[in-house]
This record gives sequence, structure tokens and C-alpha cells, in this order.
Amino acid sequence: MPSFKRRSNKSLKGGKLRIPLAWFEPEDYSGILDILNFPDDMSRSYARWNELAKNREQDLKQRGFFAVRVTVRPDEFKKWCASKSMQPDGRALNLFVDERGTGFHY
Repeated sequence: MPSFKRRSNKSLKGGKLRIPLAWFEPEDYSGILDILNFPDDMSRSYARWNELAKNREQDLKQRGFFAVRVTVRPDEFKKWCASKSMQPDGRALNLFVDERGTGFHY
């Protein structure tokens, strides 16, 4: 079980709960899929993933949350996983995005 260290209270933005979202650039998407071993819950098509991600972002905003895009670069994510002795999988991706988007450290 990872230990949690809070750097500062960055989970609120203007009184709204900050929700970090993994965000991928088109040129990085296939690399992320390779690293994550083609997870079932991610589209093989960047265009489709992007459409779904923007819909999720809009839905969060409409429900009163502050959605934060956290750009995930394959090399940076792999290095982060190695530094935490974690396998680069969906769980690790969620922790990476949470850490970058909220200030929590795992």
C-alpha cells in the first residue's frame, strides 16, 4: 500500500473540487497504449479517446467540479513508475495523474 504525503491543499480551486484527468497528446497516445498493455477501457483510436475525454471533462464541469488536464508523456510516466517501484498500469496511471493534479505524493 503506498504512503500518501500531501504537499499542500491543491484539491480545491475556487471552492470547487479539483478532479485531475489523464490527458494525452496525439503523438504520445500509441506509446501510452503500449506501456499500459492496451487496456480494455481505452480506445485504440486517439480521436475516439479524445472525444470521450472531452465529454467527461465537460460533464465534470457541468456538475460543478474543476477538471484539470494532466498531460501524460510516456517517458515521464515510465520514469515515475520506476521511481515508485510500480508496474506501469492503469492503477499507476491514476496515481501519477492524481499526484500531478492535486499535489498528493504517493
